[in-house]
Order: sequence, then C-alpha cells, then structure tokens
Amino acid sequence: MSGRWEKYNRRLEKEFEPLKRVMTMTIYGSYYPQSEKDFLISQRDFLRDKGYENTNIVDDYPDPEPDITSLEKSIRCLEFSDVNFLVFTREGKRYGVSRELTHIATSSRMIDKIPFCTVFEQVRDERDSIPPLSLDDINNSGINRREFETEQQLQTALSQQSFAKLRRLQNTLIKRL
Repeated sequence: MSGRWEKYNRRLEKEFEPLKRVMTMTIYGSYYPQSEKDFLISQRDFLRDKGYENTNIVDDYPDPEPDITSLEKSIRCLEFSDVNFLVFTREGKRYGVSRELTHIATSSRMIDKIPFCTVFEQVRDERDSIPPLSLDDINNSGINRREFETEQQLQTALSQQSFAKLRRLQNTLIKRL
C-alpha cells in the first residue's frame, strides 16, 4: 500500500502545484513595532517557500493612487485576494488588523469571501490577542479562527489553512491557468 500511497501523493502535489502559483493570499497584521512587520514578512516568506508564490502583505502591493489611505489599500487587498489571513499577536498594535476584520465581517462585498478568511490569534498566559469587539465580529460572521502560541504552530496552521483554501478554490483557480 505504501507505493500506491506515495504515487497518489506525488500526483496530488503535481496537480496542485500550478494552482498554488495562481492563488492570491494576503497576510494582515500589525506593522508596529517593526518586529511585528518582520514577523508577518517571515510568514509570507514561509508560504512562498511552500509554493504559494502570490502570498503578500499589504505593503507588497503598489499603491493604486498616490494619496490612497492605508485602510483603503487594505480594503482593496481584502476584496482582491482569494484568501485572507489576519494575524493577531500579543505584542502588535491591533488597530489596523481590527479594522480589516470589521470590513470582512460587515461588508456585503465580503460575504462570499468569509469562507476564505482565517484569523490567527496568538495566545499566551491565558491572555487573548483579539480585542472583545473584534471577537464579536469573528463570532457573528462565522470567520474561521485558529489559535497559536509559537511561530512553528502558526506556520503549521498557515500551511493547513492554505491547502484547505486551495482545495476549495480548485475549480476557480483551474480556470485561470
């Protein structure tokens, strides 16, 4: 059975590899302090190394207009991306990512994208990273939420969620090839 199993997994990997390259994912989170932005870049690079070449943070996208606000750019990224991952950490300022979460939870333009959004919450010492109002947005809209303590746990969850979203988007992504 192991030979057949290995053959199946190689075929599956070959089938999904081109789809990984066309699926657009964006990671949102705090850019302050700088170590938080560096953390997000590290997660982006982790997913790119896994073959998800179109994984970005908001700053990776060019500004569509010279005087666009950061929030408007984030909203455009949310609406443009196939998959959106929001990362709440213990140390990062959460104002921006909370606003992005509110847009997902309340905008009629995001209703069909909710299944392709996941919120990752760093938990440590029994303290939550997500503000209570943002937690209400998650619960009321049905956005998927995953907890993590360490970067390794986050990367495992990111990898799992990326593949789960890839499978759900498979037919859409095949049309782009």
